[in-house]
Amino acid sequence: MTTKFYNIKAMCKTKGITQKELAKALNVMESHVSEVASGKLTLSLKFAQKLAAYFRCPLDVFIDGLSANTHDVERLSFELEQERAKSARLEERVKELEETLLNIKMYVKMA
Repeated sequence: MTTKFYNIKAMCKTKGITQKELAKALNVMESHVSEVASGKLTLSLKFAQKLAAYFRCPLDVFIDGLSANTHDVERLSFELEQERAKSARLEERVKELEETLLNIKMYVKMA
C-alpha cells in the first residue's frame, strides 16, 4: 500500500495541533507519528483508520490512489488560515464598535 505521509503534517496544521498532541490523542508514541509523517515508517491501515477517525475525514486523505491529494489539503489549510484571520479582525471590529456605542450612550446620558 502506498501512503501519503505528508497529509499527517498538513492535517495537524489544519486542526491547529502538534504531532505530539496528535500522538497523545491517539494514544501512540510521538516518535511513531513523526516517523510515519516523515515516511520513515509505513502507514498501517489500522493507524490510517485512527487518523481518519480523529480528523473526521475519509481514509483516502491518508492513502494514495483515492481522491485526496496534498494540493487540496494545503489549499484548504490556507483558506482556513485566511478565515481565521478574517474572524479575528471581525472580533476586533466588533469590540471597537461596542466601545464606541458605550461611549455614545454615556455621552447621551450626560447631555
